[in-house]
Amino acid sequence: MMAIALMAMLLAGTPGWPPLNESTARVPLTVLIDDGFGVGADDLGAARAEADAIFRAAGIAPVWLHCGLVKGKRQDPSDRCTSGAGSDGIIVRLRRSSRLGESYRLALGEAQIDIQAHKGLVATVFADRVAITSDRAGANASGVLGRVIAHEIGHLLIGTNQHSLHGLMRAVWTDFELRRSIGLEWQFSASEARCMRAEIARQSERAGEPGVEQWSECDATRRHSSSPKSWQPR
Repeated sequence: MMAIALMAMLLAGTPGWPPLNESTARVPLTVLIDDGFGVGADDLGAARAEADAIFRAAGIAPVWLHCGLVKGKRQDPSDRCTSGAGSDGIIVRLRRSSRLGESYRLALGEAQIDIQAHKGLVATVFADRVAITSDRAGANASGVLGRVIAHEIGHLLIGTNQHSLHGLMRAVWTDFELRRSIGLEWQFSASEARCMRAEIARQSERAGEPGVEQWSECDATRRHSSSPKSWQPR
């Protein structure tokens, strides 16, 4: 009886996770990848696939545009690469860090958030830090890059630089966790997923459509976030 009670307490203290249901309505999100670092095409494709799977499990269907230059030519001829993300898109910049130092003490990315409006459109991922951290941890660099991209986009959509205690939006990623390619630690919680879908709907002025939550869904998610400090793997 004591064991059952203890299990109930543990379950009550963990966040809800979205079921992997193929019938879940997925809202589209345009993401412009501005690769100023020069990630290889295969590696970037694998990273994008990793991030894509994370978002699809949360009911979001990213539309990826690769706006970097290869041999002087844009990889995606879409006008969005020249006109910008617009009000309903997000920009993820892949850059080289200005300093490295001890990689386990440095954040792998950052999101520019208007903390008053709870919104952001631009995130930066430091591809060299990701490579160094992945090598140190013995993890797949493309997979880690994809998770960092998803993490920073999560900050933009949730509208805060704070972190959760569990899941993809937690502040600390251990080397052991980085080596794992599956698990709840690489998913958004159910409340985070609802909040992000609500923000996408608000941006695209589609709030009220079936399967799309309202903006108020984000309030509780932000209140339950933890430290606002930049996340660090170690």
